[in-house]
Amino acid sequence: MKKWIVAALALAALFLPINSRAEIETIGNYAWKFSVYRDETTIEKVFPSPSGPLTIPSELGGKPVTKIGWGAFAKCSSLTSITILNSVTSIGEKAFYGCKSLKSITIPDSVTSIGEKAFASCSSLMSFSVDSGNPSFTSISGLLLTKDGNTLVAVPVGLTKVTIPYGVTSIRKDA
Repeated sequence: MKKWIVAALALAALFLPINSRAEIETIGNYAWKFSVYRDETTIEKVFPSPSGPLTIPSELGGKPVTKIGWGAFAKCSSLTSITILNSVTSIGEKAFYGCKSLKSITIPDSVTSIGEKAFASCSSLMSFSVDSGNPSFTSISGLLLTKDGNTLVAVPVGLTKVTIPYGVTSIRKDA
């Protein structure tokens, strides 16, 4: 059993990014925990839990912020709105999970990937706003859809009535 655990750990180490580093940078009232790998910066967490409106910084550690990591803002219960700047290309799984006061989010044209349950349990969220130049996503009646309008990606949890737009042929798991 002991040999198996050592072998598993050694194998896992092979897949860890060699030149990735976790850092913390303070901007305004918040300490941003992030990692850098191949000149891409991923936000991992922010301390203390943000309240009110928040804008994602364009740079951390001198590198552009390109990803919002898994659960980076999970359970930030006083966060009311989030503005994501154009350097961000990816929003990770459960990135904003449980942000119960989150009412609005602006998704720029640079975001091409959104993880599952990225906005799950955001009970105050009433609509998504997507930049019209976004090549991957759009918003119709506040719903988040793929650009072609065929797949429903996410429904704002705060809505009590939803009409699926014409042309939707699939609904993403946990939408």
